[in-house]
Amino acid sequence: MMYLSKWQLPSSLGKNPYSLHRILWKAFPGEEGTRRPFLFRADCNGKNLSVIMLSDREPLPVEGDYLLRANPFDIRLSPSPYAFTLRANPVKRLSQARCRVPVVGEDSLRNWLIRKTEGICSFEKVIVSHREEMHFRKAGIPGKIVSVDYEGLLAPHDPEALLLLIKQGIGPAKAFGCGLLLLKRL
Repeated sequence: MMYLSKWQLPSSLGKNPYSLHRILWKAFPGEEGTRRPFLFRADCNGKNLSVIMLSDREPLPVEGDYLLRANPFDIRLSPSPYAFTLRANPVKRLSQARCRVPVVGEDSLRNWLIRKTEGICSFEKVIVSHREEMHFRKAGIPGKIVSVDYEGLLAPHDPEALLLLIKQGIGPAKAFGCGLLLLKRL
């Protein structure tokens, strides 16, 4: 059983994605230092920050009444096509420096997603709709990630593996709102 929750926070809390992640962690008291029990996606719509969270346990309200609702979510996938959205942090490793750098170019971005889901699903359509640099500070040290929004249609080949991928997330930077694959039945 999973939980799908909706949050609404002041947009000022979205300026530092690491700070937003720390606020969301407070919904799982006593879990600090363990595996993150949730994935989330944040979108700013004017003065509010709308957050969708998928968690493996029910989140508790945090200060500020940010949690609007949390519903049990039993995911059952069929082989029929789904519309999907994904905010991801597509990166590749440079062999010499062993550091991660952003993937660039629409074809390379599509190929990154296809590689991450190989054997699990196929894509009938993939649109790279938005690319954004996110700047943050962690322990006073500045950092940057590049997020990319994908949308389109996919068809599951292995529904159980796709379900596991949904629960684990796709790619790095999950603490910054990346990796949550959202599906909608057609």
